[in-house]
Amino acid sequence: MKKKLLFAAVVIGALSLGSCVDDNESASVEAVRNAKAEQLKSIAAMNNAQAEATRLLAAAESALKAAQAEAEKTQTELEKVLIDIKKVELEKAQLELKLQQDKYSQELQVALKQLENQLSNLENEKARLELQKAAIAKQLEIQEAQLASQLLYAQTEVLNAQQQLLNRQNQMEAAEKAKLQQLVTTYSNAIATLNSSKQYLFTLQSNLTRAENNLANYKELRTDLLEANQKQIATDEAQIASYKKYSNYLSNYDELVAEYNAKSLSYNEANDKLNALWNTYNQLSSNTSAPSMNAVNQSSFILAYYDFGYRVGLYSNPYSDVGTTIEKTVGNRTLRFYMEKHEPITLNTERLSTYIPQYEQNIKSAKSTLESVTTTYNNYAKAAEDAKKAWDDAKAATPPDDAEITRLAESYRIALENLENYKATLTWAQEYVAQQEKNLSDLKVLISTEAYTQFTTLLSEYNQAIVETYKPVADAYFAYRTHFYQEYIPIQEAYNSLSNILYDNSNGGSLMTASQIESLIKNLESSIEALKEDQSYISSITSAEQVIELLKSNIEAAKAEVSVNQKYADDAKVALDAAMAE
Repeated sequence: MKKKLLFAAVVIGALSLGSCVDDNESASVEAVRNAKAEQLKSIAAMNNAQAEATRLLAAAESALKAAQAEAEKTQTELEKVLIDIKKVELEKAQLELKLQQDKYSQELQVALKQLENQLSNLENEKARLELQKAAIAKQLEIQEAQLASQLLYAQTEVLNAQQQLLNRQNQMEAAEKAKLQQLVTTYSNAIATLNSSKQYLFTLQSNLTRAENNLANYKELRTDLLEANQKQIATDEAQIASYKKYSNYLSNYDELVAEYNAKSLSYNEANDKLNALWNTYNQLSSNTSAPSMNAVNQSSFILAYYDFGYRVGLYSNPYSDVGTTIEKTVGNRTLRFYMEKHEPITLNTERLSTYIPQYEQNIKSAKSTLESVTTTYNNYAKAAEDAKKAWDDAKAATPPDDAEITRLAESYRIALENLENYKATLTWAQEYVAQQEKNLSDLKVLISTEAYTQFTTLLSEYNQAIVETYKPVADAYFAYRTHFYQEYIPIQEAYNSLSNILYDNSNGGSLMTASQIESLIKNLESSIEALKEDQSYISSITSAEQVIELLKSNIEAAKAEVSVNQKYADDAKVALDAAMAE
């Protein structure tokens, strides 16, 4: 009520003072209104960036579920193939024992050849499924890296909007400015913490998929868990050092403000550089296309493989994308840039060679058929020729016999029709011979060391071309991530620490007390101690079952943490929205 009375008094006073004062007040009110509108725009930008982060996480979770389903399907198929291999190997061993007793049994020899072919096909299928599992595992790694990069950019957008909002507080009084500054920082930190915890949960779930479907062995997963814990320990230790450093300013408020302003300027500069580096990377990534694979796909080996391979049980792709990485170490982190890399299929040329007699015999049979068909065709041609001559002779006879001419004309028509109809059979027989000759030629190409070497060389050259093509993109990506970890994060942590000390919301928006800082440090030290205990346990892991058990336990804990962080972020948003609505 007091605010309403005061506003009324001001308006009455303004009316009594004349138009000049009224114009000044209108300008002031308009300035405040415009500032408020700009602040609301900044908050909307923060909300939009967080909505994008939520969308990215949902898309990543959906992709993870699809990869998990594919991994489970592949693992099930592989287990069935492994059972079939053992079954066929047992049958083959039993048959070989029988052959030792009856070496000249043609029936047993044919059966053995069939089992050998069946076993070879199963081995090929096993290799295909193992490559498919490797590709799924690599895709999971790529998804994790892409999510980290995308969330990093989304968080950068949040921080940009936060900084713009803080820069638009000039129209506020000091107390109101301090309150809003703390609310904005709290909200920004809350959603950063929420997204980080969701990303960590995603990584755990991805690792569980890898563990449960044998996409990685327990040693690899153990190493990943140790590295993740070590990174968190380093982050917590850096935060402790930051709190200890800036707690020294508690006795000198002016010095604290001066340091805060200096860090704010450095933070803006680091943020601008981060955006510039991201834009460079994003533009390069969008404008870079993979080189052509025409040379590989037009090689004699590939053409023979696609045209003929299925005839001898080759159903998998002649090469598989297993992926590769370019790595760079930044501090205690290993940055990875993923790109495609293809591995060639390895053929059992000894087995393929056993098909040569069969296809040589096919050619002989085809040529024999062609010879027979050609003879029949020539007979039809001779019959047509004789029928035409008889018809021509009848027409030339004196006197002409019309009835005979009509009969012979019909005979000639039938002979021509028979010849024309049989021409299709001749064409088929000729094409069949050509196809059998091509089959044998393709088979010899697949067996040929020269053709395979040419194919693998071209594939290797393509892989190298991929690296050369995407190296500028990788360099831009590394520049972006290196700046983020080595420059941006330290400045951001220092800025946030100063902000927390300067504007502690739980302390009524005033300077954080020494006891509060000490409490934060103790919490972080407890976290580090717990992580180090985890490190000891993780180091002792000796089986995939232990990894799976630990991952499941960590996932449940991570889900609980996400729930807590979600409420924290929701509450921070409600508080900020309420302040902006005043």
